[in-house]
Amino acid sequence: MKVKVRSKGANQFFVEYDGWEQFQSYKSVVAERKRDGTILLDRKYWNYSRTTMKYLGIFLGMKSKDIRENVSRGTFILTNLNANG
Repeated sequence: MKVKVRSKGANQFFVEYDGWEQFQSYKSVVAERKRDGTILLDRKYWNYSRTTMKYLGIFLGMKSKDIRENVSRGTFILTNLNANG
């Protein structure tokens, strides 16, 4: 199985593995896109800073306003994606 890691900026990484994708900022997991299209966002880090939101938007292919709307509607699931976070 092949893991693909793309650096999108200083300390910003997109990871792909077997139909599953993840966005990491520094050492924190910010978001995951499951094979079925479900989006999980880390409740602590998804809106951590402007830079995080910028790269989260790139990862999801949408503007920050749309991300916030999806969170408000419950379309995106807020959870703990960081075992020690």
